[in-house]
Amino acid sequence: MAKVSEDYFDSSARKAETVLGWNRQSVQLGLDERRTGIVCVDNYQARGRHKSIEILPNLESDIRSLVEQGVTRIFSVVFSLMLYNQFFGNICLYCERLSNFHLRW
Repeated sequence: MAKVSEDYFDSSARKAETVLGWNRQSVQLGLDERRTGIVCVDNYQARGRHKSIEILPNLESDIRSLVEQGVTRIFSVVFSLMLYNQFFGNICLYCERLSNFHLRW
């Protein structure tokens, strides 16, 4: 990029951006590297999302405790719903039988 910019665009990153559609900062970085002889090294690997275990070291134990609590809660809710359905389901069946019985007479 820098060599093309030097040869055809009078070392102008702006002209290279306009004509070729290149990123002006990238062209300017290349021009500066050629001018000084120092290659700028980017720490590319440090970018992006880090592993969650590095950010939150207690995450695994927290999730395990939540799951253990949640399992007991889920069982209690399911058991309550089963009892509720069994109790009220039997009442509804009983009422339905009574209504059918009265409708037959």
